[in-house]
Amino acid sequence: MPLAADLKQFPTTPEGYDMKCLLHRGETSKRCIAHCHSLKADFVVKIVNLDQGDGSLFESLQQEVVVMRMCASPQIIQLHTSFTHKTDLWLVLDYMNRGSCGDQLDCMNKGVKPGDRKVGFSEESVAWILHQALHGVGYLHKEGLIHRDIKADHLLIDRLYNVRLSEFQTSADGARGQARMTFVGTPCWMAPEVAEQESGYDAKADIWSLGITAMELANGKTPFSGMKPLKVLKSLLRSEPPALTDPADGGKPFSDAFKEFVACCLRRKPSDRQSSGELLGHQWMSEGRLKRPPADHMLQEIVHDEKDTSDEGDAVEQETWEFNDLDRLDEMSESELNRSSSELARGVSGGHNVTWSPHQSR
Repeated sequence: MPLAADLKQFPTTPEGYDMKCLLHRGETSKRCIAHCHSLKADFVVKIVNLDQGDGSLFESLQQEVVVMRMCASPQIIQLHTSFTHKTDLWLVLDYMNRGSCGDQLDCMNKGVKPGDRKVGFSEESVAWILHQALHGVGYLHKEGLIHRDIKADHLLIDRLYNVRLSEFQTSADGARGQARMTFVGTPCWMAPEVAEQESGYDAKADIWSLGITAMELANGKTPFSGMKPLKVLKSLLRSEPPALTDPADGGKPFSDAFKEFVACCLRRKPSDRQSSGELLGHQWMSEGRLKRPPADHMLQEIVHDEKDTSDEGDAVEQETWEFNDLDRLDEMSESELNRSSSELARGVSGGHNVTWSPHQSR
């Protein structure tokens, strides 16, 4: 946790910051790059309109602030100060000047046509990114927390390849012996036990999400990319865990150690998955890849504007939603399984219990 003396040096009025550009605008909040006069440095300011939210917004905001306040790790995004101005809540956060790893993947695949193979980071870059992410995840788990929404979009990165975990609105208490029963998380990264809701889940759900993120970073997409939400759920519950395979079109093959690392994350039984500490000691993490930041890939400067460029496919992967009719998955027709995220959001469920979660996305 930052010391009180550290917090006092940050201005607690809007006049202390010059807004430079907009990063993202949502229904109830926006994020901007802001220059702090007194510290002569740039930060990210998240501004939330409290009048436009409901109880769930306050709950997620409170959770986000509590988690960031209690964490003191170089791999966790830091909340420096917060204050209210009129009807807005201001959060002053670290600025990672190359956006998220998801932003970088979008830059790499700009102009790629539907059906064409996407590209990702080099294997060496993936190892460097995940090494830091694992330290962040391990820190959370030692503090008794589960992140519950790990993916490339929530791994922030700067031009020196420093990586920090972000987005803690859906984080939860994961103390040993306490299993979570709430159904939250993004479908493509969701662990099977989270979807099943039978015996609850613990911190090993984050390890599954990290394995999917490893595949996302390497391939430019998740193994479930393009699938409708309910088809993702059916695949999670009825199919074998996805495996990292070499590119089909003759691209550079992945090492056996990398494939085995991913397999250690994606074991169906949570107790069979390795912990963050064990993964940090995996052979793939100790083969000379971590001596210096990757030199083979220059991180792109992210150009931000006010347009929301996400399409339906992105929305399927990025939104958080709830579904409570798992017993009927095998009986559903193709049309039922192919319902879009917008249909699920509106509750177009054919009489089944489908609800939209209020948690906000990035």
